[in-house]
Amino acid sequence: TRRNPLSFTSASLLHAHVKSLPAIPPWSEQDLMFLAPYMTKNKLVLYFCDGLEVVKHMVSNPILARVIEWDAYQLFDCSWHGHEDHVYTEFMSGDFAWKFQVHVTNFLSILSLLNVHRLKTQINSVVGGRSILGIILASDKTPLTVGMGNWEMHPLLISIANIKASVRMKASSHAFALVGYLPIPKFPDDYSADLKAALIGRLFHFCIKKITRKLQAATVNPVEMSDRDGHIRSVVTPLVSHIADWPEQRMISCVAASASPISLAKATKFGDSTQHPRRTQTSTLQLIESLCAIHHPWAQLDSFIHAPKKIDLLGVHQPYWHDWGIAAEANPALVGPFTLDPDWGAADSSLFLIPDALHAWHKFFFNHVIKWIMNIIGAKELDYRLSIQQHRIGTRSWPNSISKLKQLTGQEHQELEKIIIAAAGDALPDTAMEPICSLLDFIFQAQNLVFYDETVTALRHDLAVFHHFKDNIGSAGGCRGNRGPIGHWNIPKIELMHGVADSVVLLGAPCQWTSDVMERCHITHVKVPYRSSNRRDFE
Repeated sequence: TRRNPLSFTSASLLHAHVKSLPAIPPWSEQDLMFLAPYMTKNKLVLYFCDGLEVVKHMVSNPILARVIEWDAYQLFDCSWHGHEDHVYTEFMSGDFAWKFQVHVTNFLSILSLLNVHRLKTQINSVVGGRSILGIILASDKTPLTVGMGNWEMHPLLISIANIKASVRMKASSHAFALVGYLPIPKFPDDYSADLKAALIGRLFHFCIKKITRKLQAATVNPVEMSDRDGHIRSVVTPLVSHIADWPEQRMISCVAASASPISLAKATKFGDSTQHPRRTQTSTLQLIESLCAIHHPWAQLDSFIHAPKKIDLLGVHQPYWHDWGIAAEANPALVGPFTLDPDWGAADSSLFLIPDALHAWHKFFFNHVIKWIMNIIGAKELDYRLSIQQHRIGTRSWPNSISKLKQLTGQEHQELEKIIIAAAGDALPDTAMEPICSLLDFIFQAQNLVFYDETVTALRHDLAVFHHFKDNIGSAGGCRGNRGPIGHWNIPKIELMHGVADSVVLLGAPCQWTSDVMERCHITHVKVPYRSSNRRDFE
């Protein structure tokens, strides 16, 4: 218009304006192949950006400038008769950020007494005017085609934990950036399942290591970044979360299907009421080193992938997180328990594999709790009770059968959780109602955005009540499968619930690590670009 004319008058001037915009991190590609004699049917190409450059670009983004927290802090609520109640919300309000930034000096004094000069020099460079920039990774395979082709892609996303959760959890905020497309190998048919799993795991870890190499180095050697105002900040970049579903969590932690990725529990112990010792970076690496001392990871690959089964490992010899963190540089014989403490920044799977709200709670509810109720009162009875519920504006109603549904959205899971007790309550025995109600209380409490000490205690209490009365569900006929009654509680997602309360204390509200945003990014970053292309040579 005449009042608001365009800032350019020609195509060349428009191109000049575009070129003046801040440059984005460049993309690279690298052809990959396994060592002989192992081969794949398809060509393996890794498309990626440098993780550190992407993080620098996000820090300098003016849209995110006002929502990035740079200082660790602790919140207390003194409104209850002067009693100090610790409050946990954002990542920077958790004990991880506080202890990393404040109490590392105590660790230094111990190291000085032990004369660990090299590590002392490294950690001295971390404290004193440096800021923590928590790194979040998110990865999951996503289908490109519907009903035909069976094409998949494996995107890797990255974000910053310092961004306020209310902003980061919105897909429209663009707080997650695409940093790589991981190759998906297809092997010859005569390869065994164990061999395929080991090779896929090794390729996965190699690619993420390639992308995050500079970020890992920045954990002990701070890097300088420019924020939106032009201020130069010296930051360290510990890994605080890797969002993934259960199969990918096991691949990330390098454990077999018979073990937990966050604890030392085996599959037969997943239903235990007590929390098992957590799986640490040091303990896992020691097991891998002991295997490498006996079997060469490539020259003796067949024996190497079978030997880890005895100690519940996958067959990956170089996890991408093996040297990510301060504690990875310490000598266990010298520093003792401090090397096993996640509070000092080691990339422990028990720390960064946080239970995901979408998979660990909502899908667990639909796959297990709903089936328990249907087995007790009958599928037709539950369908009828849900169909006659009063319809409410803005709330999902269920006029048709839910017993035959195979998949729901995350929002539909939450809507069903709100009404299931009201719909099925009087038909359930009181003995079975107690553990189901306590489990739902746990799921609702875990989705809080603000936690107090008493909320954390309530989480642990609800989980303890469920475990105390869970056998009543089996006695009422809830635990049944296609082959009859199920006499165990070896459900992986029940074992993951033990780590939720600890995660709140260390990293803040766990719902900020949900994969809902990642699922949305799969549409905007992967599916839409693919469907807008000619769909050729996209691999």
